[in-house]
Amino acid sequence: MVVLNLQASIEWTKAREFRRQQQELESDALVTCVRSGVLCEVAPRDVVVGDVVCIAVGDVVAVDGILLEGTDIKMDESALTGEPILVAKEADSGKDPFILSGTNAMTGSGKLVAVAVGINSVQGRIFAAVQGGRDTASAEKDRTTKEVVMSGNLEDKMDALAMDIGKGGLYVSAIAFLIMTVVYVSMPKKNLDGTSGVSIFGDLMDDFLVAVTILVVAVPEGLPLAVALCKAITMGKMMQDNNRVKHMDACETMGSATTICSDKTGTLTQNKMTVVRLLTADTLVLHDGKKDIATQLGSHNIAFLEKLHQCCVLGSAATSKVSRNDQNQWNYQGNATECALLKLCLQMGVDAATLRCDPTWRDPTGVCRLDWGVKQFPFSSQRKKMSWVVPLASGGFRLFTKGAPTYVINYAKDALAPDGSTTTALDQTSCIEIAEAFQRLAMRTLALAYRDFDTVPAGGWDAVVAGHSSGEGQVKIYAAECDVTLICIVGIEDPLRPTVTRAICQCNTAGVDVRTCPRGGINWESNVRCFIFLTQVCARGMRLKQP
Repeated sequence: MVVLNLQASIEWTKAREFRRQQQELESDALVTCVRSGVLCEVAPRDVVVGDVVCIAVGDVVAVDGILLEGTDIKMDESALTGEPILVAKEADSGKDPFILSGTNAMTGSGKLVAVAVGINSVQGRIFAAVQGGRDTASAEKDRTTKEVVMSGNLEDKMDALAMDIGKGGLYVSAIAFLIMTVVYVSMPKKNLDGTSGVSIFGDLMDDFLVAVTILVVAVPEGLPLAVALCKAITMGKMMQDNNRVKHMDACETMGSATTICSDKTGTLTQNKMTVVRLLTADTLVLHDGKKDIATQLGSHNIAFLEKLHQCCVLGSAATSKVSRNDQNQWNYQGNATECALLKLCLQMGVDAATLRCDPTWRDPTGVCRLDWGVKQFPFSSQRKKMSWVVPLASGGFRLFTKGAPTYVINYAKDALAPDGSTTTALDQTSCIEIAEAFQRLAMRTLALAYRDFDTVPAGGWDAVVAGHSSGEGQVKIYAAECDVTLICIVGIEDPLRPTVTRAICQCNTAGVDVRTCPRGGINWESNVRCFIFLTQVCARGMRLKQP
């Protein structure tokens, strides 16, 4: 009874704690919705039927919905169908506008109206079916003792050991009772002659009670309680160290871990991107700790800064926003990389919301349903860049593009001069080398560029370069994104969390190796440079503390 009550209380405490943790995780993974015409961020559990949900590259859709508008949206539905082929979604009649929960947006961006949420969505029904179809009792019943022992779970091993000890005690008690009965019956003159049946039955019952005593003593009643208490204390200690375990048997695995694999962005770092390097046609601006990039750019020509601000603000998604609270802390909403560019603009006195609301950037015909501009080339992992086309007040159009330096510089013809109105020759090799130098310093690099058009190009905005269509194995290269003028290359740094240094020191002291999981790429080792440096600093610090 004590064991059952203890385990029940532990399970209740554990369930309550994980409900709280789940709410915290959902609060971090917010969904951008449009309510009353205003963009707002809500937790996935707070999305209701009828909400207009914004989706972009990398978003995992939390609801079932119908696409209202979008550009080049392709969804990964492999989590539902098992097929790795991307499925195109379009809002036009006769196309597939249905977006299911649990699918991942791989390219494009758009808006959908929620039609099913929670348990009524596809993902919710699958989850309910999985939870309802579990038969843990029968599964545990079918497990053999060997499988239990090989599972490595201490509680299962202790249960198996207790069962074996109980069986052994049963066999010993049965043998002892049999021996005592045989000995009693084999001496009839002493035990049976002249003895009443009641007395004989009493003697046999005494032998039976001895056998039962042997069985009771052999069964380790305190073993399950000791194991449960040990795990309960271990779980409490681990929770105090923010080492959350959902199952008690996981204490053994987490407690004996020798390696921790961690992501870098948002885990070891704060995911608060900041521009710390900026390369123009003739100037390399560095954040030296005294003057930030915005302050040093203040002396540049106004025409140059206007194009830089427009490319940063109008070349980013509408869901990316930056603000500063009363405590002078920066709040990012949306893509952290784009927020770094918006932060730079805000530090220079340019508010993104004000610039985006300027009617100059709207489609004069009113046909386009984008937040601004007349055409959007969405980001994709293959193209590694995105572009916006906006109308100009003086007539014509201007394309702003940003992306990985190699994928932008290779299609640039020149660079913007410091005066902001003329161009100068572009040294592509030198620019790429400097971008790689930024990457070796664990910075995320972006190239910003633009191109002016007098009219809509022949073949329309969707015209592609010959030999680079959307066929299998080919990267789609739009003709409008070629022959651009490079504005600058930026190096964006993500500061480490204040507690990372101490945490890694503690792991090293405990003999636990901490490894980071890079996203890959040609220079993937640059992604972990700061982490390796941090580990070396921690190691030197620990050696200094030793006597």
